[in-house]
Amino acid sequence: MLPAKPASQTRAISIDGQHVVMTMTGADVDGVTFAVGSAELPDEYTAREALPAMKTALVRNIQGTIRSEKSSSPGTVPATLDIEASGKPDAATDSQPRLLAARFLAKGKWVFQLVVTGKQSAITHDSIDTFFESFKPD
Repeated sequence: MLPAKPASQTRAISIDGQHVVMTMTGADVDGVTFAVGSAELPDEYTAREALPAMKTALVRNIQGTIRSEKSSSPGTVPATLDIEASGKPDAATDSQPRLLAARFLAKGKWVFQLVVTGKQSAITHDSIDTFFESFKPD
């Protein structure tokens, strides 16, 4: 459930050495971005193993530092990895640190990436929880 009219983009990426096509759909509301990405990997094992690599790449994109991290119990379906990270401000628009909240999921051969990012003061934990809980991979 995105909070505004979404836009989508599809591109080839590498996740932990696996070349895949990821589709990202996102919406921007008052400087906060809500986005969902999905990609199909060769098998269930590869999908589960891709979650830490996805986390590392996303945190690196914001030149961030992980503040908290939580993963689901082994064998849980879907496998999940949740993080909260702080990143460098967008020098072009603000001097306030960025907040990144992300949930990475693996279900079957599919990986999903849910992201909420923006100025730390503009993001509430309620909005993060609502966005993450509204996503139900079929």
